Amino acid sequence: MSVSFEKMSKSKGNGVAPDTMAEKYGVDTLRLALMFGGPPESDLNFDENFLVSMKSFLDKVAKSADNIYLKFEKISHK
Repeated sequence: MSVSFEKMSKSKGNGVAPDTMAEKYGVDTLRLALMFGGPPESDLNFDENFLVSMKSFLDKVAKSADNIYLKFEKISHK
């Protein structure tokens, strides 16, 4: 998991802290990116733009779910 497609290493200082990414983009975004990043047996090439895309996707899903909920709420109060 590396921006420059080289193996992460503490000594090289090229690691990405999952806590930092979770704080910045949210835990659900990080989980989704890890799930869609590739099969578990292969290495994951880290790209922060992928997290941005996953965050955008989850925001759209949440907005759609909220809209559906509000429509059902209006129907049920008629």
